[in-house]
Amino acid sequence: MKVSKDLFKKLEELYSQYEKEIPNAKERKCLKRNMKKSYLLRNNNFMKWLKHDFESREKNKEN
Repeated sequence: MKVSKDLFKKLEELYSQYEKEIPNAKERKCLKRNMKKSYLLRNNNFMKWLKHDFESREKNKEN
């Protein structure tokens, strides 16, 4: 893991809160329709990266 377990737990809590706020941003027309998926995917990938559970597309192409 790239960060301490305590920090990661806090980041997971904040990410969960973020996931709940994204649909509200879409309803308020702050995000375009397909941006919601993109925002969540990118942030989810970051969380995976912190846990050493993410491989980039480039790395996948090498295999």
